Amino acid sequence: MIPVYPRCLVLIHIVLWQLSKERGDGERYANVLYEKDGKLMARDINSYGPDVFVNYIIDFIKSNKDKPFFVYYPMVLAHDPFYPTPDSEEWKDKALREKSDTKHFSEMVTYMDKNVGKILDGISFYSQLSDQQTTVRDWSFCHYQDRDTPDYIRFVQTIDYKLYMDGRFYNKKKDINELNDIQSGTNEEEKLRVKLQDVLNQYSVWGNGILTTSGK
Repeated sequence: MIPVYPRCLVLIHIVLWQLSKERGDGERYANVLYEKDGKLMARDINSYGPDVFVNYIIDFIKSNKDKPFFVYYPMVLAHDPFYPTPDSEEWKDKALREKSDTKHFSEMVTYMDKNVGKILDGISFYSQLSDQQTTVRDWSFCHYQDRDTPDYIRFVQTIDYKLYMDGRFYNKKKDINELNDIQSGTNEEEKLRVKLQDVLNQYSVWGNGILTTSGK
């Protein structure tokens, strides 16, 4: 596919991989091929694409924290190829930095979480910018929908528990494969179920998709 510059977007500052160059010209991870504000940047085997993009976002936020701004972050992690991250053991060997192996997928997911943490730090983003008192949110909401089908999966989870929109409720720590749906839990589990259901109820159902119970 021929890359197309996103002229439909009113963006003043842009850092993107595969903008005016095709994927065959260079990848998005080690030795990243990217363009910044319309300029093709020099490649460096020691640079890591996700860090380049996140650091640019952080600098932009710092420069604009005293006025309204918009950031669109289409993260490249954790798409293939599955290259080592700077936290991977293989990163120490430059010859292995552009060698794909599915064993690096979990490392990429971990690094993705690390980079998101650099931006949000797990706390309300607006509150951080406005120097307000903040509390750490103990749950995360996920809506998964493949681009080739209208069907979707939606759930909210804490570190230990996960509640799907169709009512399935699991203890992730004890039941990592989600084989035992908690029908009637302890008092604390039932209180948590109600809390997580209230979170799910905050998000309206959208689109024409069908809530599916398959494909965990």
